[in-house]
Amino acid sequence: MTAQPMTCVTCKRPFPANGELAAIPDGRKVAFDELRHRTWRICGQCGTWNLLGSEATAAALPELLARYAAGTPEMNAGIGVVHLGSKLDLVRIDDSAVEAAGDAAIAKRRRTVSWLARVGLVGIALPVLTWLWAAHVLLTGPRDVLLPGIGACLTLVCGTAFVERCWALRYGVPVRRAVIGVLGGGLLTGIAIEMFFRGVIPARGALVVVAAAGVGAVLFGSLFAIATGGRRKLRDGTTLWLNRYQTARLTISWIGDELSLNDLPGGRTIVGLDAAETIRLLLGASHRRVSSAMSEAAHQLVRTTGGLSGLLLSLDGWREDHGGRVVIADLPAVYRLALDFALAQRAAGIDGHTAIREQADEATIVASEAEALDEPA
Repeated sequence: MTAQPMTCVTCKRPFPANGELAAIPDGRKVAFDELRHRTWRICGQCGTWNLLGSEATAAALPELLARYAAGTPEMNAGIGVVHLGSKLDLVRIDDSAVEAAGDAAIAKRRRTVSWLARVGLVGIALPVLTWLWAAHVLLTGPRDVLLPGIGACLTLVCGTAFVERCWALRYGVPVRRAVIGVLGGGLLTGIAIEMFFRGVIPARGALVVVAAAGVGAVLFGSLFAIATGGRRKLRDGTTLWLNRYQTARLTISWIGDELSLNDLPGGRTIVGLDAAETIRLLLGASHRRVSSAMSEAAHQLVRTTGGLSGLLLSLDGWREDHGGRVVIADLPAVYRLALDFALAQRAAGIDGHTAIREQADEATIVASEAEALDEPA
């Protein structure tokens, strides 16, 4: 007597033979979760995941594991797929791989953020070293270069701060202590003129000193302002120039886990991968003085919320309180860092944002509910 073919519980169509598996001869796509001891036939017509019983699973798992190990899996979001011939795909659910890959992506991003924070200390070290050099000149240098040297230092350091803060003002960031740059430049100019009339340096020398310090201030100030961001080429071919000060006026919004970056020049908004990648760039440029404790707290926040989707869900109340859009700089520092880490996970392709991952998650929930009903009261 011929056995009746297995059929899908949803569309009632029979599963075709795969010619590859002895334990599960019917079905062209078979999924399994070794950790939870579950197997499914996935219907090729309607996509339903048909859960097998515990006895069938126990009999099938050894063969499934052996055939999967012999193949070359394609991994994405904790889902591995092995193609066996032309009639069978084996799908393995491996949540441990998701967690390990997520931790690896965040660890890499934590190292990058730590390095960027140390680079930011250059902006503090430069003035300190300059003032130390000026003190050395004051104590040991010849008198004819003393005042021009100190004046040049003042102009370079103070002018750099002034230019950088002018860039900040352009992007809506309050300017503080910018006047000191003007005072430094005025001091150097006055010193150079005084030294010229005393015959210590020629007019050309005074002009060179003033010009060199001024150009240096513009270059360093612009460097500190612009180099903390970068250029971003979008998928439509246009280019955005970004820096960390723009976080004070650019806003983000989201639907589910789909991010939008708003209030770009010209009122422009970008969405999808362009938005996510641009937000990552801005966040990376905005981190300052990231301690190990804050980095660990942000990492734990991503883990407890379950990645980007959960993190954005936890920020829904904040977004609603701010009219549907959130200024990036207004987010608490630990949430900015956590968002950076979550986007790093998404960029690594391990945030679960794939169709088969979503199907596997849904099938796992249904299987859990079915097993709960089978448990004795």
